[in-house]
Amino acid sequence: MTIGALYTGGYGKRLQSVAGDVPKTLLPLKDDYLILDRQLLDFKYAGINDVYLLSGYKGELIEKRYGQEWKGIRITHLREEQPMGTLWALRNLYSHTNSDVVLRNGDTICDLDLRSFLSFSLSHRSLMTMVVAKMISPYGIVSIHDGYVSEFVEKPVLNHYINVGCYHLKPGVKIYLKKRYANREVERTLFQSLLENNNIRSLKYGGYWKAVDSMKDYEEIRKDYAPREDHDFGHVVVHGSIQECNSRENRTIVIKGKGRLRLIDGKIRVNGVIVPKAGSRNISGTIQVQSTKESKFALSGDLKIIGSS
Repeated sequence: MTIGALYTGGYGKRLQSVAGDVPKTLLPLKDDYLILDRQLLDFKYAGINDVYLLSGYKGELIEKRYGQEWKGIRITHLREEQPMGTLWALRNLYSHTNSDVVLRNGDTICDLDLRSFLSFSLSHRSLMTMVVAKMISPYGIVSIHDGYVSEFVEKPVLNHYINVGCYHLKPGVKIYLKKRYANREVERTLFQSLLENNNIRSLKYGGYWKAVDSMKDYEEIRKDYAPREDHDFGHVVVHGSIQECNSRENRTIVIKGKGRLRLIDGKIRVNGVIVPKAGSRNISGTIQVQSTKESKFALSGDLKIIGSS
């Protein structure tokens, strides 16, 4: 059995102008759809229906909203009464379970397919798998040739990887949690100890992810979510009369109506027939679109998504 766990104890000091006196995981991505809603549904869509919320600051507000069950997800609240650090929170979690754990930072939005991530991690022997992504420079880069500025590159992707804040932990990590550490944060204690024993596998991820660390981050995510709707198969972005569907691997989407489907990227079948790269289909009636890898396709006309699996 695999359970989910979320660090939800962030103060959000740099977001107080919008957060006020609530944890930043309770900030809305759009109307009546909070950051923590998104995180919990990610677990549900991956088939993980037991989730532990590791809270601290204003944890009672999180408990009030979600209770012991929310949208079919069983929730256990583990709240620290005073700031104890992420290592203590993880030790406390493992005092309640012997399961595999998919652990995530509660204030990071990421389109990672948790099913595929879990499958990848379980296929390797390491006690932990960490999701990493290439770093985007926070600044523009200036290129110089023969003493002259030759090019400006606005916030390029760098050839360095950073921690996305999503991990799969196997029960064997409990041995490392019993060690004495001088620091209170998992990155400088447990992770470092696992690293020294060659026990952390990495999964490179190139999709959408953003951490909510500042007002600028939050405003960008809100802008991204204005035309977006999340689904169990992935998400849809609406551009005027066009719906851009982003489907995870091995998902089936049921679509009804009259219009046109155009494949943008990936590999899909429409009612069992492969759609060629950059190909399109005229649709009339009800169809099933199967994605055999992560795919993106556009719908126009009066086509509507009526179901998925």
